[in-house]
Amino acid sequence: MSDSENTDESSRFRSEFPENEREHTLTHIDLMDISTHSDLEVSSTLVGPSLSTRRPTPDYLFGPIPREFGKWHYYDRGAPEVRLFTLSDVEFFGNRLLVRNNCILCLPQNGLHRSDMVNDLAAYKSGAGLYRRSMEGEFVLLAGAAYGIYGHWLIDFMMRLQVLISAGYDIATCKYLLPSDISNFIRDWLSILGITERQLVFFDVERDICHIKHALLPSNLRGNGRVSPLLERAAVAIRHEVLKNEVPPSDAIRKIYISRRKWGNVHRSLRNSDEIEQIADAMGFQVVYPEEMSIRKQVQMFAHAEFVIGEYGSAMHSSIFCKSTSRFLMLRGNAGHPGFLQSGLCEAFRQRHGYVFGAVSEDDPLGSFVIDPADFRMCVEVMQQ
Repeated sequence: MSDSENTDESSRFRSEFPENEREHTLTHIDLMDISTHSDLEVSSTLVGPSLSTRRPTPDYLFGPIPREFGKWHYYDRGAPEVRLFTLSDVEFFGNRLLVRNNCILCLPQNGLHRSDMVNDLAAYKSGAGLYRRSMEGEFVLLAGAAYGIYGHWLIDFMMRLQVLISAGYDIATCKYLLPSDISNFIRDWLSILGITERQLVFFDVERDICHIKHALLPSNLRGNGRVSPLLERAAVAIRHEVLKNEVPPSDAIRKIYISRRKWGNVHRSLRNSDEIEQIADAMGFQVVYPEEMSIRKQVQMFAHAEFVIGEYGSAMHSSIFCKSTSRFLMLRGNAGHPGFLQSGLCEAFRQRHGYVFGAVSEDDPLGSFVIDPADFRMCVEVMQQ
């Protein structure tokens, strides 16, 4: 749907934004500390409490475990409060820059923090080639970076809809302001959840400065690698919505291996994936490629799986649709990135899980790694005990 097809409530006028019109002195303010800035007229509703506990230990660790693992894993103490922020008369640019009264409104847990705003802020201050749009009515901002990555959409952006529901909103009647280049899987998920195209208003992340009269900004349901208990409630509701009263199929796959070989992302690739997948197949696991499946098929597959092995990545985050009795094995390199969010998800759903680490090649900037076949065989045996 183009902007011209979706203008009734979204764009009363659109005009070129003059260069150097915007004042260059801007103050960064964290929305979580907004109570100290009453002049900004920002309010919030507490939807979920913070989480502050020592995280549980994975059930097993194999391979060249990184020396810093303990620090990376256990110093991640929890997740912040979950809140729904109500904003008035704010300017929105680049899908992560919110400005009111010369104050930049930051929300780090949503990826709205100053270190990621540098380029957008420079463009906003310049105004060169930008256009102002006036947005009447109330809009939900599913704002932040990495919205085109499936795992981030699943765990970060989509889960914010539960914040709206918990605060008493009907997601089927809200209006949503979204980047015009959203992926098809986002449209598919919104449709499944009862949100129609008529509720979506799009903007150009590189050109449009949207002046929004009333905005709703739900916070993420996680911090770094830990998640709010509210996420479990959201995932269970979504799984129910997708599967309805479906009877489990007699041919449901109980043991699956999630492969990234066909996804096309060259970062953090498993260099001996052929060998590892052959071992998994010989041990009774079916190798699957989620990107070749519909969303409903993916949810159905995870809902009935008992043992899940996978290369660490977006597809493994669909563990949120599994049972609490399901068990997981993640394959990953021994570098810090991409963190241990998967442990946080398994913690929230009380699912047993472990890791096999592979040594990352020091001369490979893409972070590829190799999993030792003997370690892998042993870990698969352990996860099924």
